[in-house]
Amino acid sequence: MARRKKISGVDGNLVLGVIILAGGAFAAWKLGLFGTSSTDSNNADVTNKTNTALQNDLAAAQKAGIPQGLSMATIQGLASTILNNGEPYPVNQLGDSQSIVVNALGQLETQTDWILLQQAFGTPKLGSSIISPCNFIGVGCDATPLTTFIVNVLDSAHLQEVNDDFEAAGISYQFPTS
Repeated sequence: MARRKKISGVDGNLVLGVIILAGGAFAAWKLGLFGTSSTDSNNADVTNKTNTALQNDLAAAQKAGIPQGLSMATIQGLASTILNNGEPYPVNQLGDSQSIVVNALGQLETQTDWILLQQAFGTPKLGSSIISPCNFIGVGCDATPLTTFIVNVLDSAHLQEVNDDFEAAGISYQFPTS
């Protein structure tokens, strides 16, 4: 009877099986067998449509003479704050993440700021935080513009707060609250 070789008390066949399984899963992922190619194509389409619409909105705001109230550095900081606190697994685990997002949006001063914030936010993959299932199994990796992201992370009471802030600042966009 042949003796099986053990690696640190673990059967060598088990280790080999795990290595083969992991290698096969990695190869399948790299070949796009988990559906990433269609998701990537859809994400590119969403990103292109969003960018085109925002460019048109920005041109219209500039033509109407609506100034930029905040610096680009501030707008980029707000975009980062919204993403980090709006994730399903927010970076800021202390305090009320929804209120942080509302406060960030409440700093906008003009319609132009709102458009520039959407551009700065881009269309990140929802759930793209390091602990997201998107990074492990490709679930929830859809490109998401800021308007959709906000609706997904704020409840109706917080959306109404944002709508009130936007109305006071003369920003024409209103989020659905029902």
